[in-house]
Amino acid sequence: MTPLHSLPPEVGWSFYGTRRFTRHSILLVDDEPAVLDLLGGKLGEAGFQVLTAWNVNSALARVRAAAPSLIVIDWNLSHLSGVELCRQLKSEPSTNLIPIIILSAKASEEDRILGFELGADDFVAKPFNPREMILRIENSLRRAEPERPAEIKMTLNGLVLDPIRHEVTIEKELIHLNRIEFRLLTLLMERCGSLLDRKTLVAEVWGQPGGKVTRTVDTSVTRLRRKLGSWSRHVESVRGVGYRLNEAPPSLVKDHRRLQIERDAAPYFLERLHRGPVVKSVMPRRRANRPGLHAHVLVGAGED
Repeated sequence: MTPLHSLPPEVGWSFYGTRRFTRHSILLVDDEPAVLDLLGGKLGEAGFQVLTAWNVNSALARVRAAAPSLIVIDWNLSHLSGVELCRQLKSEPSTNLIPIIILSAKASEEDRILGFELGADDFVAKPFNPREMILRIENSLRRAEPERPAEIKMTLNGLVLDPIRHEVTIEKELIHLNRIEFRLLTLLMERCGSLLDRKTLVAEVWGQPGGKVTRTVDTSVTRLRRKLGSWSRHVESVRGVGYRLNEAPPSLVKDHRRLQIERDAAPYFLERLHRGPVVKSVMPRRRANRPGLHAHVLVGAGED
């Protein structure tokens, strides 16, 4: 069997094994032949259509020729890094909805956050288990599929979310969100008024039930708020817990609660006002040298 990395560029894809599943095509972008052979072979056995690229230019050519269902990009590519390739793909409207998984020997939390900030759907550290990698690919593809094609648009104070067209507009102005940001906003709007903790967000937005809660959630919410502009006031942060979407901005909610408290307390203050001033009896301070005597006793003693 001819290894994947030795195929000429004009060969768009190759298969390993006997099963053929052409619905999903996976583009592997890596300059290590061993990785292409190992992962490509396992994906072919699982029934995926496999495409390969060795650098950024060949990867872009593959994408323009036939958009794959998902792209696996190695962080350390020659000439131009895989991070820059991810940035380019997520900045173009024709490719920003393609799920991307970053594959890298760098596994620090800062590297993961950078990958998610650029719009990657998942991050896998080398060395990896091929079976786990396939499960992550299937999970990303499942999240990318339309969940409720017959669902109507959701609206809230000038924002319109269209799940069918995968579009968000504010006052008829189109807001460009990546897949994670769109899913995050969709979940917040579906449960408007409910507090969602970070574990719930990790499970339902990233598809990782019981997954480790990292700064990725906060980073994604920050990016989402930045894109929503002034409308982001509706997204409330609950320190140490998670996030909640309010129909009215939290500042207006607080003002409404303050006014409600004042209205409830008004009858009490009016009643006190009609009664007249209230005279309070205050106990004078004790003298330091006579701690056992009260002030009125000391005054009486001074008159003798």
